[in-house]
Amino acid sequence: MNFYVLQVYLNSDQIDRKGRQNMENYNIINTAFNISLDIGSIVITVLMSIHFIRNPNTSKEMRYFRWMCICNGIFILADLSGWICNEYAHPSYPILFFLGRFVYYAITAILFLILLQYVIKYVSSFRTVSKVYMRIAGGLTCLHLIGCIITPFTGLFYNITEENLYQFGKGVLFYNIVPVVVSGMIVAIAIRYRKLLNPRATLTLFSFVGFCVLGQIVKVLFYGVMSVNPYITLAIVVLFFNIQYNRDMQQKKDKRELEELNTKIMLSQIQPHFLYNTLATIHG
Repeated sequence: MNFYVLQVYLNSDQIDRKGRQNMENYNIINTAFNISLDIGSIVITVLMSIHFIRNPNTSKEMRYFRWMCICNGIFILADLSGWICNEYAHPSYPILFFLGRFVYYAITAILFLILLQYVIKYVSSFRTVSKVYMRIAGGLTCLHLIGCIITPFTGLFYNITEENLYQFGKGVLFYNIVPVVVSGMIVAIAIRYRKLLNPRATLTLFSFVGFCVLGQIVKVLFYGVMSVNPYITLAIVVLFFNIQYNRDMQQKKDKRELEELNTKIMLSQIQPHFLYNTLATIHG
């Protein structure tokens, strides 16, 4: 009887060790996968930034887009620090992990606020947009940043244990208020001013929101896959291509107007000579 109990105990111990090993392997693969997503997103963001550095545009709309790229880069780097430091022991990891989590949560609201500014500035070229949108988003962003400041003391959004393990806080749902509200505002603006915007611009705004929502859905369905960062990056890429399309169309328009102006100047120069020659022929 004792031998049977010992055998059952040894078998259960082997099962537990195998389960722990499988869990460790899963965590390693999951961490490597998320780090790869973050690195890919960083590369795409850097390439877009280099493009705009080489092709400067001083418009206010473009300044917002540049700041969007900068915030997205910081957002991804902060998330990357979390995947590198989580559950690993190193003298500098707790500090790096804490700073990374704080920046990650704080920059989210700022990123979406800049996005809203970009959309409002873009639509304002057709018609003035109400300032209520920015007032609401600005107020929520301030509350969000206050939440980030008190989180290390209260564990509102997240907790970092003594074992350097990241855990969601009891108020983590409040973290999503700014992204959800701003996304709703962008949809509302796109619907309200759809007659002023061309179909491509309207589709771009809806695509941006769609990518952000899809990232959240994937995050919920596949636990441990932090897909928000790459999906936000893809959404910014959609804006990037729309900006490039608008720039190309504007350049073609400017070129066409310049050609028409040159034609008018040539005609204005030819007509006096033609009139003079005609009068000279009649007089002769």
